[in-house]
Amino acid sequence: MAGRPGLRRRLFLGGLLACGIRPARAEGRRFRIALANLDETPGVTLEGLGFTGAEVRRSFELAARTLPVDMLYFDNAGDPARAIANAEAAIAAKIDLLIEYNTDREANAEIARRLAAASIPGLALVHPLPGAPLYGPDNRAAGGIAGRALGAFAIETWPGERVMRVLIGDLAAVYAKNAIEMNRRQSDCIIVSQGLDRNIHGSASEKKEIDPNNRGSVVLGSVAYYMDRYGYEVLPLALRLLAGEKLPPRAVTQHILVTAANVFREYPPFDMN
Repeated sequence: MAGRPGLRRRLFLGGLLACGIRPARAEGRRFRIALANLDETPGVTLEGLGFTGAEVRRSFELAARTLPVDMLYFDNAGDPARAIANAEAAIAAKIDLLIEYNTDREANAEIARRLAAASIPGLALVHPLPGAPLYGPDNRAAGGIAGRALGAFAIETWPGERVMRVLIGDLAAVYAKNAIEMNRRQSDCIIVSQGLDRNIHGSASEKKEIDPNNRGSVVLGSVAYYMDRYGYEVLPLALRLLAGEKLPPRAVTQHILVTAANVFREYPPFDMN
């Protein structure tokens, strides 16, 4: 990206988990596990990223197919009172473990108390549940990945020039890209986003901002959060907990920078064989 001399360059950083455990033998039996999902309301996205509650749920549905689990699903709908009611319904359904995804601290404390009273273990997603192992993103690590990518690009592309870094809010990378293009500033702006949701990597029939064939895009890359694959990471943790294993207090998502060079490895187009 050769730029005009004297202009201030802009870099955009976009859009930037046990209660009383009842040990069980993992061999020769199936477990009833409930997922109380944060919010499955159509059009609502999670954690300031582009992922939906439906995508999180689908990852558990797919991951459960090859595991000795029978899943129950609840939608907290972003409502703390409903989250507590869902936890009580899950307990009444004689579950073996609850995976709780809820942002409200007071509601999570109450859910933890009810699980403990029923001797049912819990596992938390993204937001802590007292006494339960936590699975979720490492926001500090993800931010560091994006910042280093922006810095390396600036040094290589605009050596010796003044550079301005801009941190913008939730789901904003695509909007920033559109604003840059409308103002014809593609030559002196670059974006690294957070999330790597479908708005960025696209699918078989969608425009892809990160694509080997779309190198005119000002989106250099995106830091992956893999919320649409949570089930594959969390259900094995749940089975280890049910087998009586003591888990670390926190397990984190692996974050990597996805660019045109590796996007098809991480998210192959749907029409690829």
